[in-house]
Amino acid sequence: MAARGETEQIGDLLNLLREPGRYVERRTDEIGDLSSRSVDWTVRLQVRLPYGTGQPAPDVPYIVSLGLFPKKRLPDFVATDGSGCLVPLLRRTDRTRALVALLLQDVLHTQSLTVSQEAQLAQMLAQIVSGYPASAQAAFESYRTTISSMVAASPQLAEHLAFVAHFVQYTHVLAAVSGTPGSHLMVTYTYSERHALPARPNLTEPGAALGAQLKLLLRYWGMTLGLLPVPFDMKLGGANHAHSYYLLADSPSGTEIEALYWKSLHDRPATALPSGMGYVHESRRPCLACYHAEHDVTGGLARVDVRLHGGAMRLLWLVNVLLVLVGLFLARNAEEDLSSSVSLLAAIPAGLIALAAQNTHELTADLGKWVRRLYIGLSLLAAVVGISVIGDLIKGDSEVAGWINDERVASALAAYAAFMFGVVTYICFRREGPATSGALGNVRSYSDIQDYRSARRRNSLICVVASVALSALAYLFGTGKLFGL
Repeated sequence: MAARGETEQIGDLLNLLREPGRYVERRTDEIGDLSSRSVDWTVRLQVRLPYGTGQPAPDVPYIVSLGLFPKKRLPDFVATDGSGCLVPLLRRTDRTRALVALLLQDVLHTQSLTVSQEAQLAQMLAQIVSGYPASAQAAFESYRTTISSMVAASPQLAEHLAFVAHFVQYTHVLAAVSGTPGSHLMVTYTYSERHALPARPNLTEPGAALGAQLKLLLRYWGMTLGLLPVPFDMKLGGANHAHSYYLLADSPSGTEIEALYWKSLHDRPATALPSGMGYVHESRRPCLACYHAEHDVTGGLARVDVRLHGGAMRLLWLVNVLLVLVGLFLARNAEEDLSSSVSLLAAIPAGLIALAAQNTHELTADLGKWVRRLYIGLSLLAAVVGISVIGDLIKGDSEVAGWINDERVASALAAYAAFMFGVVTYICFRREGPATSGALGNVRSYSDIQDYRSARRRNSLICVVASVALSALAYLFGTGKLFGL
């Protein structure tokens, strides 16, 4: 049997691209450094090299696909094999040649064409493969018209055109590897990509009813206050290109992944098994999985719900408790000597501003932006109360009109702190989401996810109402208007 040559290389690659679930036995995508605008990916592949028509030759490596990607540059793409050595990637021109030869061979194994016809089709295929989506779409229309005039209509031609159409929007990253037919190859590659801003509600959506706009507004403010998680949509081009697919996710310090799920049943890979949403609760990290008997190119669209979480929020909760008590104490003792409280009130604003201005991860800072601003406002109000107490201490025997040591200012501090107390209590002590809680292992279907999200929105609305009520009670109690107390 002859050694493998270029024809066998292309044939093996065609088999791999046609049936990725047969040769890519396992794929694990890991979300690394997630931020508001970008994400770091680490992908691990277990590939079984196809059995070709020729025997292996040391100087003729296999060409394998590392995945399907949108047509955009990936400047920090790095691939290594199981031993940690760099895997050579095909240059853009070599990749175009390989994919054109592959697509042309896909035609020639069922059709007979002249040399000039092959050259004409090869030129069009090169424009489809190498062009960006707009120009590639125009080239594909020309290619479809041309090849339809060369060969008779058939199911094979329709299947070929559907295969070529995938290369309008997507392309493959190809690598040259050494191995023997049927052996297994382990490849790990990393890259980063920018993504759209978190899927916050669109408050300017045209044609939306008033009730729908109100729901969107409430949802937006729920995300702004940290009561609702912020959803990130992740396009998973490789979800339908492996027999077993896993998505693992980590969030930066100060945040937590509440839920990880397919955005909708339509966005879930079409042939994924099981029929549920694919949660894997045995993993220490949030994990989404699907298994395939077949494949297509649509991939999947997952949603990652990220919320504020961490020790800093619990420290703020304790500061809230302190501020509520201090505000109520000052309001109910407006006529007494409070010199012992001056040092405490001077320390509180400084501590709050230090917490609000702390350097955190970009995603944590973005999710907690308005929470920090609210705490800066609370800090300034505490400073005003502190100044009022100091003014009361230094006024002597003369009477000073206005807000000096006024119970209303101290009551406002208690009310503000009580509202933030309710909000931060919900952020700190709400139950775990299905991505991390083993107790919610029954949350598997899409309807279960929707029920959970609806309950989460309802609970956050209850929290806001309860926080406002608690704030009002604190103010009325501070001013002595609560049932005459």
